[in-house]
Amino acid sequence: MTLEEFLAANPVFAKSDLDEFLATEPRNKGVSRKALVSRLRRSGRVVMVRRGLFVSTPNGVETQDFQVDHRLVAASLTADAVITHRSALEAHGLVEDAGEETYYSAVRPLPRISFSGRVYKGVKFPMSLVKRGLQRAWAAEKKIGDVVLPVSSLERTVVDVLARPDLSGGWTAAKKLLSSTADLDLDALIEYVEALNNATTAAKAGLYLSGRIKELGVTERHLEKLLALKPSRPHYLERSRRRDGRFIKEWNLLVDREDLEGL
Repeated sequence: MTLEEFLAANPVFAKSDLDEFLATEPRNKGVSRKALVSRLRRSGRVVMVRRGLFVSTPNGVETQDFQVDHRLVAASLTADAVITHRSALEAHGLVEDAGEETYYSAVRPLPRISFSGRVYKGVKFPMSLVKRGLQRAWAAEKKIGDVVLPVSSLERTVVDVLARPDLSGGWTAAKKLLSSTADLDLDALIEYVEALNNATTAAKAGLYLSGRIKELGVTERHLEKLLALKPSRPHYLERSRRRDGRFIKEWNLLVDREDLEGL
């Protein structure tokens, strides 16, 4: 494999990928990775995302005119990254790219990174998943361009968005974001909720599903499973919003007045 072939096959690559390429190609014997990267950056063939992670631009294309797929960058930020939240909905073709932020989840996500006009935001995997090694459960391999990336399943994505409505601009915005979801495997969704072992998230999922019973084919059986997981005492729908609102007794949720329109 030539250097050009390597760059074409690796639109996003880590220094370890380049080290492997240099080590396995006899013609590269004695080539310094540091010197090579410096030369490629000077020529505009490579742009650094962060230390140790690079984007290769097509030969002959001006750096400022090239846009790498943001989900490919996100999936490369950590070894265990999974595309989640709004970015997963984009990957599933349910919402359009907002063009500003990309979300991924990891055990130890990096501090937010700005690259090429976009902000990359990492979210920690729920500890309940990490303890059981389920970080990539309820995730699918999805082909984006010529690369296969790990993307959270639609069911997992719905629950993740509901669990962290702050990432979508609040509960009302989160519900609007999820309005295009359909054909959900509700048993898989509830199985994921159970794995999270979080009573507040279970109540949020129940509240959400109870508002889309006909659209999603929600049955009493589904709601009963979630009711059994709800908190035993009132919890806030959003902890950052603790003002006057309404108490939803069925789900033991205190809902801020600004979120009432989202019910």
